[in-house]
Amino acid sequence: MNAPSALPLHIGKYQVQAELGRGASGVVYRAVDAFKRRQVAIKQLHAHLLRQPEQAERYRKLLRNELMLTARLRHPNIVRLLDADEHAAQPYLVLEYVAGQPLSAFASADTLLPLAQVLDIAYKCCNALEHAQREGLVHRDDGMPSTLATTAPDCPALTCLTASSLYSRVYLPRTCLSTISSLLSSIVVMS
Repeated sequence: MNAPSALPLHIGKYQVQAELGRGASGVVYRAVDAFKRRQVAIKQLHAHLLRQPEQAERYRKLLRNELMLTARLRHPNIVRLLDADEHAAQPYLVLEYVAGQPLSAFASADTLLPLAQVLDIAYKCCNALEHAQREGLVHRDDGMPSTLATTAPDCPALTCLTASSLYSRVYLPRTCLSTISSLLSSIVVMS
């Protein structure tokens, strides 16, 4: 993984405001779409992944396939894809910006959510995952801190969805399940 570098001023037409997180394949920024007057999240591929032509083409193809599948998703608990530029020097996705914290922030003894709220979040996450799976996508655990975020007390938003057909095997949505499992087990231990 690359060390943090200077914050870009712009990515495409978007004015970058802050870095939100880093993962194996890219950096996520909070930015502003001045034309539509809204905040967005931009996931930009790491430059080092694009240095070798064969590898660059592979990542661009993965991005293109992901764009075609992700663009179809419409669910209240899945972050929406708004825009993308697969032809940029460093390709990027523009996603709905979700203000909030990762659910893991509520998994310690002093930050536990009430059991009813945990169950409601788990139910909504499972519905979102089922919807994504029907569309051919799975939840990807890529290490981003906002894999599951809360926008309001009872409205989780899944991010990091990817095309299941791009991988040799479909794997379980570990982040969602492990976060929910941690929340539930913490509540059981504390009660």
